[in-house]
Amino acid sequence: LGHGPLRPIMNFHVFINLLLFQILGSMITKVRHFDISKDQAALEDICANVYGGSDYLPSEGKNLAEDPNCSFLVLASEYNDKPLAVANHRRINSSLSWLECVRTCEQHRGKGLATKLMRNIVEESSAEGRQLMSCTVSSNTAMMRVFEKFGMTQLCRLRSIKSEELREQPGWSPGDERFAQPILKTFGLELLVSERARNAQWNLVKSNSEIGVILEMVGKCGGNKNIPGLYEILDDSTKLMDALTKERIYSLRWENDEVAMIAMVLDDRINSLRSKWVCSIIATSSEAFDSALWHSCSAEVLHKLNGDVAFHVVFDDA
Repeated sequence: LGHGPLRPIMNFHVFINLLLFQILGSMITKVRHFDISKDQAALEDICANVYGGSDYLPSEGKNLAEDPNCSFLVLASEYNDKPLAVANHRRINSSLSWLECVRTCEQHRGKGLATKLMRNIVEESSAEGRQLMSCTVSSNTAMMRVFEKFGMTQLCRLRSIKSEELREQPGWSPGDERFAQPILKTFGLELLVSERARNAQWNLVKSNSEIGVILEMVGKCGGNKNIPGLYEILDDSTKLMDALTKERIYSLRWENDEVAMIAMVLDDRINSLRSKWVCSIIATSSEAFDSALWHSCSAEVLHKLNGDVAFHVVFDDA
């Protein structure tokens, strides 16, 4: 009889301890590689409301996990091994790596989980002797603060037209079978392009060395010597090499040191638009930029886009 009253108290203590362990377990974390066999459902939950529910990452997770140039990492709870945050470390070349795909479970945001995961990638990149770069939208002030914690400074701004605005154009959104027009025509901008920009001589870029020469010229004019992509840089990437091989990179050189380059790259991550093409532009003057847009809408370029005429436009505003 003496032990009877203690049993519910002991059960209560067990319950409290289990509850505390469950709560604290989400705060005690470990970093490991993404496992497609057990982490896919959690990844879909983490990304459910990102980009209005159109996040590319759930469909890209397997590719990142299998890419030998990537470390697709998970910050998981020690309590149940469930992913709380994810991020990818992509090696671009021997001296440069890229931080991307940083996502945190909605109910655990603001707890410093992204910072924990980033610390692992920063240390990994440093140990490999690579400079780490990344980007985020200007409205993501939380990620900006995380970048600052690790001593990262702003290199440049990448500009693009919002997907929401592009989707509103006839034939541009997924499932919209209406006839699509190239970007200059669909936005009524053709008359704003000067005669000089329209008649500029654009040439195919046929080698990596040519790309390097153009980037050096851009750098001398105060521009950024990296090729912008959609939330990434394309330097030495598979996408850029594919564009080079399939003759989808063009350059412009005017006598007064005005230079521009176009790279039409295929980005399979895009699911918010009917087209998966990205027009990457670097230019040292506004007129050279206008000429790049004009040439990207020309028949010479469009016939290489597998029947598409629509595309994202990304450029460096330096």
